[in-house]
Amino acid sequence: MNWKSLTPLLLIVFVDILGMMMIIPLLPFFAIKLGASVFETGVITASYAAMQIIFSPVLGRLSDRFGRKTLLLLSQFFLASGFFFLASAQTVGFVFFARILSGIGAGNLSLVQAMISDSTADENRTKAFGLFGAVFGLALTIGPAISGALAKINWSVPIYSSFALSCVSILLTTVLLPKGLPSKGKGPALGSVVKKFILQPRPRQCFLQFIFFFCSFAFLISGLGLIMEMRFTNSHGEKYGPSEIGYLFGALGVIGIVIQGFMLPKLEKRFGDKNLSSTGFILTLLGYVGVGLSQNVFIFFVACGVFGIGNSLIRPTVTSRLTKSLHKSEEGLALGFSNSLQSLAQVLCPPLGAYFIQQQWIPQLGLLMAGLSLLGYFAGVKQYDSVA
Repeated sequence: MNWKSLTPLLLIVFVDILGMMMIIPLLPFFAIKLGASVFETGVITASYAAMQIIFSPVLGRLSDRFGRKTLLLLSQFFLASGFFFLASAQTVGFVFFARILSGIGAGNLSLVQAMISDSTADENRTKAFGLFGAVFGLALTIGPAISGALAKINWSVPIYSSFALSCVSILLTTVLLPKGLPSKGKGPALGSVVKKFILQPRPRQCFLQFIFFFCSFAFLISGLGLIMEMRFTNSHGEKYGPSEIGYLFGALGVIGIVIQGFMLPKLEKRFGDKNLSSTGFILTLLGYVGVGLSQNVFIFFVACGVFGIGNSLIRPTVTSRLTKSLHKSEEGLALGFSNSLQSLAQVLCPPLGAYFIQQQWIPQLGLLMAGLSLLGYFAGVKQYDSVA
């Protein structure tokens, strides 16, 4: 492991995700306060994801050609600008504009993943992406809690804090990352790389698994709070609300930290990343069935825990397998493309999931998510060579 390069990258990931997660729980309430309708808050959220779909592969491809650091700084500048304009927004239109800017810059995560891949040998790739996931989970766990505390002062305070964290991230990137990490030259033509993604078995297998995983994940995360509110009550007979949902997300974050940060390297060494990703899809399948069918809150939480373990196995192992199947000059585009697939799932799946929940088709939604996990499992059944 090249810890000299990896440590500052993980620190940048933590700062960036912490800033993003301080925004996400607050954003709908902030927009509604400025006069947005519930539907408009959904459009604002979708605009952010749509910009990721468009610009993540663009940033990734440009980083393959001109070097990661330059494009990472550019993406961080857009992200920070979006936070600043959001904090100072006085109209819904300005909120919309701010989220578009942040969405353009959100491709920085795929750039950092590409830099992590550049910094590690094949045998350490899964471990490195596991650490990425653990740091991601840590920021995911504490970000909303910090946002909730700061929002008690003023709703703009968490947003300005996110802007400050983005500035810190820019400073860390400028000071800690070497200029030559890395510059790949022009590399192959864009069309030939995309053709390779589609035609060559190993990259295609990884992207198919990503599609099925991201879609099922988007269904669950967008609807989990609504499912809890509809089905369960606390000891006082009150419906579950933001506090209980926050605790659940925090628990899922802890599971991710433990699995990806501590257990994954030993598991990968013993079982291999392909077997771990297959196991992850089976576990998420079981978790989704449990979420859809459980009427007991204890069983529901256990099902969420099973899903959390599976999720923690899938993301880093499939990412590792993808980067191992490609030339170094193609990794930025590939990881940007996978980020776009995730954003596409976040645009398309939540409205459908909300419709299922509105119709009280929660068991059917659970089976739909389980079916997607089953497809993800079958997509990864065939064994290919590790290098395309």
